[in-house]
Amino acid sequence: LPILSVGGYGLVSVGAHCVGAELKSIIENFHSSPSTAAKMHHRLTPFIKAIFSAPSPSPIKAALAADGFDCLSVRLPMVPLTDEESKRVLDTLATVRSAS
Repeated sequence: LPILSVGGYGLVSVGAHCVGAELKSIIENFHSSPSTAAKMHHRLTPFIKAIFSAPSPSPIKAALAADGFDCLSVRLPMVPLTDEESKRVLDTLATVRSAS
């Protein structure tokens, strides 16, 4: 949303692997219904923060693994998330999805 507000268009997004439809909604609604775009942006913010709360790609891999993808492993020097870190990512994703 901040990039759209200064003239940007589109995105390259790690989070889109899990919340692509919601990010698309922000882009599609930005001009016609900025309040709808803003509401979606605020709903996604905790998840976006969670997937960048530890070195990438571990958080997004945890989210994708919970969706059934066999992608949880990482190579050194990366390490998997702790149980607590993983719970934070998955809880925020569940909150986003339950509001859809």
